[in-house]
Order: sequence, then structure tokens, then C-alpha cells
Amino acid sequence: MEFRCTIAPGTAATRSVELTIAAFGNVRGVRVLAAADPQTGVISAPVDTTWANGRYEVIAVVVADVWSRSLSYNADSKVTPELRVNPDEVFYAGPATHSFGFAPLAFTVTGASPVAPRPELISLETLSTSPLTAGQSARFRYAITPGLVPLAKVAVSFRHTTATRAVTLAPVIETSALTGEITLPIAASVMNGRYRLALVTLTDVEGRQTIYRQFGGVSEGWETAPGSNVEVESSNIAIQNTEFVVEGASTTVVPPRFTAWSRQSPAVVGPGAVVRFAYDAATVGYPVRQIRLRLIGPFGAIRETLVSASSGAFSFPVTADWTNGTYTAEFVTLTDAMGRNVSVRDANNVALAPFEEFVFEVRGGITIPPYFNIQPTAETGVLAGTFVSFVARGVGLGPVTYQWFRGEPGDTSAPFTPASDPQPRGSQLNVQIQQSTTFWVRITSAGATADSNAARVVVVTPAGLGRLINLSVLTGLDSPTDEFTLGYVVGGNGTSGSKALVLRAAGPSLGALGVPGTVSDPKLETFAGAGKTGENDNWGGGADLVAAFTAVGAFPYAGPTSRDAAVAASITTRDNSVRVTSVGGATGAVIAEVYDATPTPSFGTATPRLLNVSVRKHLGRGLTAGFVIGGSTNVRVLIRVIGPGIAPFGVAGTVTDPQLALFRGTTQIGANDDWPLDIATAGNSVGAFALTSGSRDAALVATLTPGNYSVLATGVGGTTGVALVEVYELP
Repeated sequence: MEFRCTIAPGTAATRSVELTIAAFGNVRGVRVLAAADPQTGVISAPVDTTWANGRYEVIAVVVADVWSRSLSYNADSKVTPELRVNPDEVFYAGPATHSFGFAPLAFTVTGASPVAPRPELISLETLSTSPLTAGQSARFRYAITPGLVPLAKVAVSFRHTTATRAVTLAPVIETSALTGEITLPIAASVMNGRYRLALVTLTDVEGRQTIYRQFGGVSEGWETAPGSNVEVESSNIAIQNTEFVVEGASTTVVPPRFTAWSRQSPAVVGPGAVVRFAYDAATVGYPVRQIRLRLIGPFGAIRETLVSASSGAFSFPVTADWTNGTYTAEFVTLTDAMGRNVSVRDANNVALAPFEEFVFEVRGGITIPPYFNIQPTAETGVLAGTFVSFVARGVGLGPVTYQWFRGEPGDTSAPFTPASDPQPRGSQLNVQIQQSTTFWVRITSAGATADSNAARVVVVTPAGLGRLINLSVLTGLDSPTDEFTLGYVVGGNGTSGSKALVLRAAGPSLGALGVPGTVSDPKLETFAGAGKTGENDNWGGGADLVAAFTAVGAFPYAGPTSRDAAVAASITTRDNSVRVTSVGGATGAVIAEVYDATPTPSFGTATPRLLNVSVRKHLGRGLTAGFVIGGSTNVRVLIRVIGPGIAPFGVAGTVTDPQLALFRGTTQIGANDDWPLDIATAGNSVGAFALTSGSRDAALVATLTPGNYSVLATGVGGTTGVALVEVYELP
């Protein structure tokens, strides 16, 4: 099999591309395939008789660069970023989701192996009698069915059942025997108590593993790909009853330990040198299994080595592809033959292990230029005289300095202060904008530079600022007592005076437009807070209202005697609402609307805006609320559909699990079922009432260009009830 992928270049060169596939059906198997040459994007997988027949699907694709940054693309459309960081690096921002369909990558293998290609455990029994004392051994007999290739290792892991910290005994037996014994010598350093078998891992000579977990769980993976295991069919092997008790040994945990280490090479090295760290380790009762040292260098570059002697030296030959800069130990782990270990991760963990010994600098290798992990972003739709902040953050081999400029990237004729800020704060440029312009920043580190993207600022007049200008709800009055409420909030920082609005509730005129079954006589009532301020039953056909309809772009009513309702209002209060009912209990379709009636040429910085529009109504089979963004710049909005969250306010019969879908025209551009917790900050910024953590209300944040939008509110699984649909303008 061959797979071809295309990789967009990053700041650093691609180091590896790995593709994980799993076989499903009557057989199970996980394989990790790596591209021989990451730059060509071709991943080859020769199919031989060790492959199990069946359908294979791609479950993950991992792309890593030479700085050890990686992105894992999973079959569930999620992307997981990872970065091994140096002390000044704080995060690596990757995309959260992807749209690559893995289904077309599936393939079927036939004519290979008709059986699962892995060894399987068929029995495990205890041969020793508890309690055991120091000098005795815990013994177990095992039997394994063969796979297609020979067995290589049998590993068991016993866990102490009552210790306050994890205490395990985990020997690894390298054997090809399908039947035999596992022997655990009990040294005087083993902690007294009861031990229970937690894991059995069978590994064949190709690294294929089968892992049997306590209480019957079984998974399958590859030794060379930790974390790639997938759950397989349930096991009939009950390993949870395989226990033994130790008495007369140690009353405490006695792990292995380091007694000394030192650097035996210069503090500054170059290509051709060998970095050496001498060490001595002490184990109690069991020999050393392995000692692992991992170094981390500039931009997360990783170098790692394993040794198995109790004393000696870690050696790292420095080659020309090492990155210039400082290297230090990320961790040192000493493991004895029984799986007991000590892991030293910083200078405070173990007094005998000062990490200062594991620091050295490489010179004469690869010099990597600095890069941005926070780029300055554009600001569109600002008023002349507004102060705008641009933030940038760079990472380099040494301290990073910043120089801002006005103009296109590369144009250094108009520098701006601040000239520089040290890591890790980055740099922030605060400037008062009078006209549309562009800024960029150059970062310098260790003699190398990098230029940012262009951050453009677009200045508009107050009339050009994006804003909410309309809410409309086409719904029905389904019973003689049915009603619903539109809400709207008027204001904005620095605004004052009254707000001109047109409020309408149309029924008969909808019928004239071809809408069937309209309500014959709708009525609207206006409120400021809880106080009623007015009402209208029949609009009357006044010339002022006709002109107002035309000015806001509303469809005309059928005639001056139609029983539609409308008012032209001048609002001075912040929180307002419109209640829509019918005269005489009439039922049918109705449209309720709120229009911003301020003429565009008259819109100034002090003109109040519609900050929030909402509708509260029973969903029925679904409720659609339309809204319009006016002006010429984007608007960031918070949209919420709330059911459980309004029940504490005395609203009866709320929908238990609402969901929303956001449309521009007929195209869906967003959706949410249960609101994400990070949206709480957006709600707080506009004074929206708080939602209870874990409630099944729906919410999302979106940045919208001017145009017409709609929100469809429904109940999950066909449920229904009363809901509140809200649209907020965000700062």
C-alpha cells in the first residue's frame, strides 16, 4: 500500500510523517507507518503474510518537524498539537479541528493471514503460596497461543494494593517459549503487602503487542508506537485474582537511586565532539534494567540515549545537524529489573542529582532564525482617533528584541517605539490611529531576524461600523392564549440620547405575500424594563409609518386598513421588550420585527446602537430568529439558545436540551449543542446572565461580515419547550 500526503511548510523542516492504521472486523491490528522521505509525502506499507485479512482504516496521521513539534490528525476530526519546549517557550498553537476525510484511505487485505497475527494469553496460574518472605519467589505458569511470528517478550506488572503511592513490580522476560514460568524473586527491598497483577503484555519479534489489563480489558498496539493501542475483543482470562502477599521484607518503598554523576566534556562543544555524563547508580536487590537520559535543546530539539550498566557514562556525539544553543536534561529515569524506578525531573527532586551538570552549549551547528508564535493581527473598522494595540511574541535561540515599523513588511523607513521588549512577555505597540495604515514588527535573536505579517488598520466613519440593525421572528400563535416576547438592549460606550426604532407585528400582510394561515389581527405591547410604555393593534396606514417602513427596508403592509400592528418609537431606556399577542384569541402565522431606524448618514459616535436582540417563545418544531448586520465592517457576536438556564427565573416548561444552527442565507456556518465553558468570558463582557456549568444550553461566538443571518433553535432528539434566543454584539 502507498499513501501520498501534501504538507504545508512550517518554520522548520518536516522530520517525520506517521500514519496509524487499524484493522476491524474479525481481526484486530494496529500498524504505524512512517514516510521514508517526509518531503515526498509517500508512505509505503508492503503487505505480507503477517498482515491479517480484513478492512483497514486510518485512525491517525502525525506530522512532526525537526524541532519536535507535532500535529496529530485523528479520525474524529480533532487535531492535537504538542511541543517539547525550552524554558522560554510557553505554547504551540495548532488548529483544533481538521476537515480531511479518512474514509477514502480505507483498504482491504485478502490472501494474507486468516487469523489474528498476534500471540494470545490463554491461561495464567499461581504456583507459589503466600505469604512470601525475602529470598523466596512468586511463581506463575503461563500458556500462550502462537501468532504468525515468534514471541519475543512476556512482561507482567504487579501493583501494591494499599500503598499510598504507586508501588509496582514489573519484570520483563525475554523468551520465545509459549509455555513456561514467570519468576519474581522477592528481595529484602520489596515492600511488604499484597500485590495484584495489573497487566500482562505479550510482544512478538516485530514489536506487535497484546496487552491484558486487570478485570479483563484487552488492547493491541505496537512497541514502537506507545499510545497507539486500540481496544480489542473482551478477554476470557480473569487476571484480577492473581495475587501474592509479601511479609518479612521491607516496611517502606526502596527504589533505586543515583549516587553521583558529572559532566566529563566541555561546557561548550561543536560538531565532532562527544558530550559525556558519568554516573553511578545504586539498586537494592535487583540489577539495573535501563537508565534513560533525555536532553532538550533550542526549540524543543530532543536527544535521548539508553544505558543498562549501573555505572558508566551517557554519550552524545555532536554532529553538524545539532541546533546551536543550550541543552539541558528534560528527565533522567533509572529502572531496575523489577520495574521499580526513580525519575529525576528537576534539581529539587533528588539532592544527588543537580541538573546543572546536564547543561552545555552547542556552537558551529545549525543556526535557526527566530519565529513568531503570536503574530500581530489586523484591526478593521476603527474610528479615527482610536487607540489600537498590536501584540507580537517571538521565540529564538537567545533573548528576542522587537522593532515596530509603519508600512509594508520590509519597509524600515518609519520605525515606531517600543523598540524592544525581552522574552517571555513579547511586545505591544499602542498607537492612536488617524487614517488607514499598516504596521509590522521585526524580531532579532542570536544575530538572526524574522519579519511579521502585515497588520492592517482600516479606519471607517461611524456610519461604517458594523452593528445589529434588525431582528425578525417568523413564528406562530398556536393557541388563543399564546404569546411571545422580543427583547432589545439599546446603548453603547460613549453613546447618549434616544434611539429611533420601528417595531412591527404583521399577520394579514404576510398573507398578501403568500404565507398561508396567518393570524388575522396581531397586537404588540412595548415595555421599558417591567413597565408598559405603549401598545398598537391596527397600524392605521399613517404616512410617517409608511415612510419609516421604506427607510428601514421593511416590506410594505397590504394597505392602511390591514390589521397589522406597528409603532415608530424613540427609545431612551436600555432594557426594552415587545410582547406579541392576538386580538380575540386569533391564531396563525405572524412575523415580529425590530428595526434600527437611525438614517445611515446621521449615525455618529454618540448614536445608541442595538447591543442585544432576543426572542423568548415555545419552540414547537423549531424557532427561527433572523438578524441583520449593517455597516461595512465585521461584528463579533455571541449567540445563545437557553432552556435550562431560564428555568430559575420562573419560566415554566423550558426545553431541556436546546441546540442552535447559524445560517447565512441558506448556508449553515455554525452550530452548537451544549455550550463550551470558554464562552462564559464572552457572556461576562456584555453583562449576559451566567449559565450554570454543565447545563445543556447552547451558545457560540462568531465573527460576521455585514449581511443577513438566521438562528434555528430546536430541541435535541425532537424535544421541545420554551427557549430564549439571544444575539449580543461583543466588544
